[in-house]
Amino acid sequence: MNDPVERVVELTVPLTGNEAAARIGEFARKLSRDRVDVHDGSGQARIGSRFAYRMWGATSPGFRRLPFTMKWNIVPGQSGVRVVVTLTSDEGAYAILTRWHFAAYDKKFSEVSDDLRTLLSRSGATS
Repeated sequence: MNDPVERVVELTVPLTGNEAAARIGEFARKLSRDRVDVHDGSGQARIGSRFAYRMWGATSPGFRRLPFTMKWNIVPGQSGVRVVVTLTSDEGAYAILTRWHFAAYDKKFSEVSDDLRTLLSRSGATS
C-alpha cells in the first residue's frame, strides 16, 4: 500500500474553543456525506468517495469527491485557540500512483486549508 498524502494546517485564532469547534464542524458537515464525529476540542470527518475517485480519477467529477479524512484538535491558549487540522488522503490501495494523483491532493488540500483560514479568521457569525 502507498503512503497517504498528508497536510497539517496549524492556526492560532482569536476565537473561543467552542466557536472554533462549531465553525470547523459546520465546515466539515458541508464537505462530508458521512457522519462527522465531534468531541470536546476535537473531531473527525470522512470526505469524498473512493468509488468516484476510482471511476473519474483526478478529472473534474473525481476531484470534487476526492476521498480524504479531516481530523482537528483545538487547544485553548492565552490569545485565542490553537487549531491543528490534519488532512490525509483516503484513496485506498493502488499499484501505481501518478503525479496527477499527488497534484490533485495538493490542490484539494490547498483549497481546504485556504477555506479553513478564511473561516476561522472571520469574526461574528459562523455562516
